[in-house]
Amino acid sequence: MIENILLDRLYLPSGFCWSRAKGLYMLVQSLRRNGYRADEPLTVSRLTDGTFIILDGCRRVLTLQWLRDNNWPLFKRILPGGVPCIVKTLTQ
Repeated sequence: MIENILLDRLYLPSGFCWSRAKGLYMLVQSLRRNGYRADEPLTVSRLTDGTFIILDGCRRVLTLQWLRDNNWPLFKRILPGGVPCIVKTLTQ
């Protein structure tokens, strides 16, 4: 099931490799042209405090954070109701 989650409740995993964040400019341009693809939701896991850790989609979240901080009207246009996410339960 897909849930729409507010961007402020999504967190990058500790140890995220920032060198993998290359190409964000191209993602921003793609979002400007095509909008956000709701058919490709992030994969996240719910933490005990009600926030979520990103399991898949860190580059998309970094791009969305940049848009939120630098182009609010575009951000609100492409994601009016939160970020589509699949919530997984992790077991130890």
